Amino acid sequence: MKKILLVVALYPDHIQAIYNKHISPRNREYANKHGYEYIEITKKEQIKQYIHDRRLNPSWNKFLKYEEGDGSGVEGGGGGGG
Repeated sequence: MKKILLVVALYPDHIQAIYNKHISPRNREYANKHGYEYIEITKKEQIKQYIHDRRLNPSWNKFLKYEEGDGSGVEGGGGGGG
């Protein structure tokens, strides 16, 4: 069975620079050491492209629906009320 280490790292620019310089190389080193394929997503556009190309699995639909929504994290909108 293929082992994959999938990392999604989407941070504000100043934190992304720290991630790219310090954390990403360690993740890659860990993946290589333990025989994982290392996949790193650091840009929002990559998420949809990666899922489209590699994971044609219905369980990902909610994730994609959230990305296309209003950003509230609540399906159907982020209104409060009851």
